[in-house]
Amino acid sequence: MVKNIIISVIVGVLIIGAALYIKSNKDTETTPEVSVSTAQLEAANGKDNADCWVAVDGIVYEIEQGFKWVDGEHTESAEAYCGADLSSTIDRAPHGRTKLAQLKKIGTL
Repeated sequence: MVKNIIISVIVGVLIIGAALYIKSNKDTETTPEVSVSTAQLEAANGKDNADCWVAVDGIVYEIEQGFKWVDGEHTESAEAYCGADLSSTIDRAPHGRTKLAQLKKIGTL
């Protein structure tokens, strides 16, 4: 009985450790080796079912529209919209660059 409990605890710790390791590696993913042109970025403007991409410091990210992004525009900032380079505006956002780690990297601009 005690042996089973110890094994269960060890397995649980291993699972939690693996999940944390995977999450930390996801946050440090490298940028895909895809070159995105300015025209491609501008076309991903979030309108008419288009993808929503933004660039920051030469890296292109995909944004899932929904909660704060609707029809290609950020609902709380007229300066933030899909298909744009937001390098000069992102630092004025309340969240700054912290949200970038949660976004899928598309490639480099």
